[in-house]
Amino acid sequence: MILKSKLGISFIGKANIERLIYITCKIFPQDSKTLKRLKNLLLSLIAWRYGIILESIKPVILQVEVVRGCNFNCIMCRAGELEKEFMEFEQFKKILDKFEESIALILNLEGEPFLSKDILRMINYASERKKMIVSLFSNFSVIPKPEEIISSGLYEINASIDTFDAKKFSQLRQNGNLKIVLKNLSAVIETRKKMGKSIPIISLNATYSKENAEDAENIIQNSINLGVDRVKFQKLLKNLPRTHVKLNIPGKSEIEHLIKLKDKYRKKIDVILNNFEFSDPKGYCYLAYLMQVIRVNGETYPCCMPHPFLENGSFGYLLKDENRRERFIRDFRKSPKKFCQQCEMYYRK
Repeated sequence: MILKSKLGISFIGKANIERLIYITCKIFPQDSKTLKRLKNLLLSLIAWRYGIILESIKPVILQVEVVRGCNFNCIMCRAGELEKEFMEFEQFKKILDKFEESIALILNLEGEPFLSKDILRMINYASERKKMIVSLFSNFSVIPKPEEIISSGLYEINASIDTFDAKKFSQLRQNGNLKIVLKNLSAVIETRKKMGKSIPIISLNATYSKENAEDAENIIQNSINLGVDRVKFQKLLKNLPRTHVKLNIPGKSEIEHLIKLKDKYRKKIDVILNNFEFSDPKGYCYLAYLMQVIRVNGETYPCCMPHPFLENGSFGYLLKDENRRERFIRDFRKSPKKFCQQCEMYYRK
């Protein structure tokens, strides 16, 4: 059985007692946060589904960029061209202290989180002190000791691998070495097995484009052989024609191919399709109502899509203007921001 929320977020994956207990304890921590979270979640869902704002709501999903910049220079994000910036642990704590109602936390945006010397402390603080469901995405080139990852309190770790062809991998993820990535990923998988744990969930995340559609079945087969829990395909949302390796949004035939593969391997591994028209809930964008992104410098955005980084996409700085998100949500349906109008997620029939 696969347990998923209506929001398209697969929290638990294949039914597992350890994971179920973990999720339950985070959503219902049996302290003052429980009622706050339940009330905020209910109000957020009402706002999203019906456009009724009963009172101020906080993000259910919080995404915090703890590292800006990367040791890879993937053509999908070009974070390797950014000057590296690191969020201080004390700043991280201050941010989380302001979001007691938030349930889920993602620890990266435009950067490799394991480049931070404080990443394990951050995971532990968020998971154990703040009772949040913590996940992150990594290129798996540099990782802490596998034992530390397994014991950190992390709920899910996603390995970013778009192909198992070493040459193509190095073209898509410049400065990346597939052999090192797979060695580190295998070490984490084997260590979790030896420790008798099912947490963190270990996922493989692949950006899906017209050009790597031919790799999809090989990605699934290798994921099964490696022993990861699930494989995710993230639809490329913008054509990249000017890079040395051109990437284009997958067409109807590529999408149909992926759907067939999902069905073909459904009994062997959980295949999740993200950002596809049929995989997200219909109606107005749920990310607008349920999410908030905080950059390493404290600047805030409505969601993790590429467009928030355009001019006027920012809410401003977290500690200076805390009401801009509320105004954004109240105006979302009648007078949406220009970057929302241009996004395919804004409204889906």
